[in-house]
Amino acid sequence: MKAEFKHSNSRNLITPIIKVVDYCNYECDFCRYHTSAAKNKMDIELYKVIVDKAIKFNLANNWRKVHLIFHGGEPLLWGIDNFVKAVDFQNEMKLIYPTLTFTNSIQTNGLLLSQQWIDFFKSNEFGIGVSIDGPESCNFHGNNECVKIVLDNIQKMNACGCSFGVLSVITNNHKGMANQYYDFLVENNIHSIGLCYCMYDEATQKTVDNGILSDFLITLFERYYYGDYDLKVREFEDVIRRILNITPPTCTFCNHENCGNILSITPDGSVSFCDPYTLDNNIIGNIKSDDFFGIKSSDLYVQLVEIAKRSIIKVCNKCEVNNLCGGGCFRNVLPNEKNAFCDAFKLVYPFIQEKVQKSIDDDFAKNQIEN
Repeated sequence: MKAEFKHSNSRNLITPIIKVVDYCNYECDFCRYHTSAAKNKMDIELYKVIVDKAIKFNLANNWRKVHLIFHGGEPLLWGIDNFVKAVDFQNEMKLIYPTLTFTNSIQTNGLLLSQQWIDFFKSNEFGIGVSIDGPESCNFHGNNECVKIVLDNIQKMNACGCSFGVLSVITNNHKGMANQYYDFLVENNIHSIGLCYCMYDEATQKTVDNGILSDFLITLFERYYYGDYDLKVREFEDVIRRILNITPPTCTFCNHENCGNILSITPDGSVSFCDPYTLDNNIIGNIKSDDFFGIKSSDLYVQLVEIAKRSIIKVCNKCEVNNLCGGGCFRNVLPNEKNAFCDAFKLVYPFIQEKVQKSIDDDFAKNQIEN
């Protein structure tokens, strides 16, 4: 039987972050799984419930696609058999909803990326993000032996033309390491990166210092912008888009307008707003008993959306770099409604704007002379 849903005028959608396991084979001390004793895996039937309810929500709101983010813990610990079943279920759903499309991405530490995994992800067009923070001296994702294995696996992906990117958590260990970090990317044939600024708990000193962060980003931008290596840096490219009045695709640069569309689901079915650093007081429902219509109507969900909007209105709209910054990630908003990395953004983004504007002006002047 083929099914469709009536469409509304809402621009709501659901992008589930599916936490298929709640444990990891690393012990990164800035991660909430560092002290977790849990060893839970998501049942494949619960995965099907999540996907089915996401389909119904998105189609009802005139979105004919579902993007699924497989996460953990370390999601490869879910096992390749479960991933095969997961993709098979998507294909079944496409027979029921013929206009529906799926896209899949996964965030992994890369330690378990065998050729079998790589072939599976390539043949099923998964977007692959590998967590690695840079050279050994500033890498928190695993020990030095793990880093060597992951870099080996990255070369396997390069060898077979498998598309991937790297996500790096920037910590205080990156102080003065921007040049070494850039060289590390070049040496290991890494061409696409995203930067995650370590934000966990100031009391435990796991939050990257704004001064260290701004120095790192400014030096890295100069290498990225003026270098001849083909490198995409998500955060830099989104700032440049804003300078050029192009809407960035990344939610952290969109004035919290997309906050609430990404929800995390753990192996027991608990649903959280975005991907919180801690589950404390962040659970807004359970997908076993609730659907996304009800979850997005819950008091806590509505309250969190209002907090996201309020931080933009009260703080960001009065800021001199809001036209470049877009508010930053909602997860990093402090109790005073200021983003934890505002001080770094106020130094870095005007610097980027000056460099980009100079390039635009130089190109214009050059074209004027040549013509």
